[in-house]
Amino acid sequence: MSKEKNKIENVYSPWILEKWSIFFFEFILTFEGVITVFYWSTLYDPATYPTSYLRITNLINHALPLIVLTIDFVMNTVPFHYRHVPIMLGIMLIYALAVNLPVTLISGTPVYSVLTYKDVSTYLYILLLLVLFTLSFTTWYLLAKWKNAKYH
Repeated sequence: MSKEKNKIENVYSPWILEKWSIFFFEFILTFEGVITVFYWSTLYDPATYPTSYLRITNLINHALPLIVLTIDFVMNTVPFHYRHVPIMLGIMLIYALAVNLPVTLISGTPVYSVLTYKDVSTYLYILLLLVLFTLSFTTWYLLAKWKNAKYH
C-alpha cells in the first residue's frame, strides 16, 4: 500500500485518538456551557447556600469548569465539526431517558428538581436543553472557525 493511500484512509478512520479527543472536547465544552446556563437560570436556589463557604463551593462546582474550559478553548486550535452534533444530541437523549428518567421514577426524587417526568414541562425542558445545546455548539463552532483561521 502506498503512503499516499494509507494517509487518505487514515483521515476517515475512527481509530485515530486525535479524533476522539476532538469529539470529547467539543462535547464537554458545549455540554458544560449548557449545564452552567441551565443551573444558574433554573436550578440555583440561593437559600440552599446560606454560608460563604457553601456559596464559594457552589461557584467552584458550577462556574469554574466552564471558565477553565473556555481558557483551554482560547489556547488551543481544536476544530469543531458540525457533523458531530447529532451524535451528541443522541448521547444527551440517552442520558435523559435511559439514566435520569429511571433514577427519578424509581427513587421518587428528581435528580434535577424541574425534571420530574410527571408532566409535559419535563419534556419541554429536555427539548429546550437540546436546542440550547445546538445553539451553544454553533457558537463554539463559529468561534473556533474564526479563531483557527487566524492560526492556519
